[in-house]
Amino acid sequence: MPRSLGADEPAVQYSDVSYSYPDGTSALDGITLTLPKHALIGVIGPNGAGKSSLAKLTINLFDKYRGSIKLLGRELRQYTTQQIADTVSFITQNPKEMFITGIVREEAELLPKTRGSSNPRKKALEALHKAGLDDLANSSVDTLSGGQSRMLTLASTVFVSDSKIIILDEPEYGIDLGIQETLLNYISQLRAEGKTVIILTHNLDMTLLCDYIVLMAEGKIIKMGHPSEIYEDQAMLQRYSLDQPQLYSIFREAWKHHSYIKNIDVLLHYLLAALQSSPDDGYES
Repeated sequence: MPRSLGADEPAVQYSDVSYSYPDGTSALDGITLTLPKHALIGVIGPNGAGKSSLAKLTINLFDKYRGSIKLLGRELRQYTTQQIADTVSFITQNPKEMFITGIVREEAELLPKTRGSSNPRKKALEALHKAGLDDLANSSVDTLSGGQSRMLTLASTVFVSDSKIIILDEPEYGIDLGIQETLLNYISQLRAEGKTVIILTHNLDMTLLCDYIVLMAEGKIIKMGHPSEIYEDQAMLQRYSLDQPQLYSIFREAWKHHSYIKNIDVLLHYLLAALQSSPDDGYES
C-alpha cells in the first residue's frame, strides 16, 4: 500500500537548492523536496527537466550549488567522497560508461576489492549469479547486450555494496520489456530490504511500483504525490509530454466497472501484487 510521507524519516532532503552550469544556464531553481527512507520514488519529467542534475548534486558531482542537501539527516558538504560512495549507489543511463576493467567478473570484483573484502571473487560471483550472468563471468563487457549490461551495473554496484540510497538514471534505456520486468522485480526487492530507491525517468511505466512520484520541469518541482495523484492529472501529464502508464490505463478502465472498490490505489496495489507473485519465467537477452 502507499506509504505515509509523514511517517518516514528523510533519506534525502533538499532545501531551496539551485544550480547553474558554468556557462550560467540554470539547471535547478529553488528545489525544496523531502524523499523518505525505505521508499521507491520515481522522479519524472521531460528531457532537460533537471532530473540528472538533481541526482548528480546528490552524489556531490557538482559542488557549487546554493541551498542545503542532507543525506540521512547529515549535510552533504560534511561527507567525504568515500562516505558518499558508501551511502549512495548511482547507476548512469548508459551502463557502459560505468565499466572500467573490460571483463564481466572483474567489473563485479572491483568494488569489493576497493572496500577491502576478504574474498572479492566470491562476492562478485554471487552478485553475477543474482544478476543471471554466471555464464558470462569471463566475457568482455563489449559482448554484452543492453539488458546484460544493465544487469552488470547492478551486480557491480548494488549487489556488492550496502548502499542505503540507490539512484537509477533512465534504467529502461536500451533494454526490452522482459528486462524491464526483471529490473522492476529487483528494484522492488531492494525497497523491501529497506533501501531508498530513486528512479529518474520520462517513461511512467517504470513508476508503477513507486510509493511516490515527483514531477520536474525546467529545473523545478511541479508536483509530488502518490502514483494515482500524478497519473490522474492527465492535463498536467500532457503539458509536459508524458503519458499515463499503459497498465494503469487498463486498471483505470477496470476500476470504472467495479464501483465497490473505492480507491484506485488499492486496486493498483493488489493487481501489481498478483502480477509479482506469478511465476518468474526469466528473461531473454
